[in-house]
Parts: sequence; structure tokens; C-alpha cells
Amino acid sequence: MIRDIDLNDVMWIHELNSFELRFRSDYNDTKDRLADILNKPDEHFIKGYEMNGQIVGYVHAQMYETLYDKPLANILALVVSEDHQRMGIGKSLVDALSEATRAKGLAGLRINSGLYRERAHQYYEYLGFDKGINQMRYLKHFEE
Repeated sequence: MIRDIDLNDVMWIHELNSFELRFRSDYNDTKDRLADILNKPDEHFIKGYEMNGQIVGYVHAQMYETLYDKPLANILALVVSEDHQRMGIGKSLVDALSEATRAKGLAGLRINSGLYRERAHQYYEYLGFDKGINQMRYLKHFEE
């Protein structure tokens, strides 16, 4: 069942981030970030897929506005536990996200993906995403 994520889901989100996405972060940091995101419903969209009382996948997107295009939703995470892949859960999550963002007046979805993630690229094309231009991603972290 697809539903909105709430703060009670932090354990599942943290596990999916850690084991499926391999993002290492402290549980309490994840909880604080999730609480912050949930307090910004006009900027963030976060849906989960619940099965047998646990969240086995989620999609998180943020409003993406530029001066050169109509507003989109930028997918920041799309993850389904390995044990639940190939069951239509990812597609259901993207469909639910599409419906929610369209209702807010956004023009579409965008997603970035590492060049090495060829299976993911095929999946995004299966979901109806068009391949854009190849880009490099650069980050500059600020020292604390």
C-alpha cells in the first residue's frame, strides 16, 4: 500500500538508506532530517510503500525551480528493498509521486543517476523518463 511517510517510519527509511542506497548516516540525523522535510510539504514529496507493517520502499522528491523551465519535482531517492524488487513497487511509487506533483501544478519529474548505474538507467527509461544530456556532478562541501 502506498502512503505518505511520517516520522514513525524513520527506522525503515534509515535501513533502506543504509542497506540499499549505502548512505551511511546516524539514525538520529536521519530522524532530524525527516522531521525537517515533513515540515515542508510545499517543497518535498515523500511516499512510502508499506507491506506487512514495514516500509519496503520510498520515493522522495523536492520541488525544482529554475529560470529556464517550468517547475519540476527532482527525485532525490527512489529505493525498494532488494527482497521486494521486481514486484511493481518502484513503478507504483513513481506513479503516486507523479499524481501528487501534478496536483501541485508541477510540469514533470527529473532524476539524476550515476553514469555507472546502467540497470537503473534502463529502469528509468522503462518508467518513461527520457535520457537527457550527459552531465558531470560537482560538489563543494563546506567545512563545519
